Amino acid sequence: MAVVMVQVFVQGRPLNSDLGGKSRYYNEEGKQCGVEELALNYYAADGGGWQGVHAESGIWLTIFGLLMWDVVYADVPNVFYTRFQVHFIQ
Repeated sequence: MAVVMVQVFVQGRPLNSDLGGKSRYYNEEGKQCGVEELALNYYAADGGGWQGVHAESGIWLTIFGLLMWDVVYADVPNVFYTRFQVHFIQ
């Protein structure tokens, strides 16, 4: 079974080109935005009506923390202790 990879090119008019700085663009409505918002706007409109959020992996880190809470704060002998491991809120 062959997998077809579709390339998508999202274009925006650059606002700045400073090295080391966050790139800014003008979107189709003439508003300033970052590359993430450009992609979100494209996929919400021309790209098929998708919805998304720019979260910089915050959602995945939160899920990981919740799923691994017991492992991270497990009471293991001879391992460093913090006040969070020793004194639980009751």
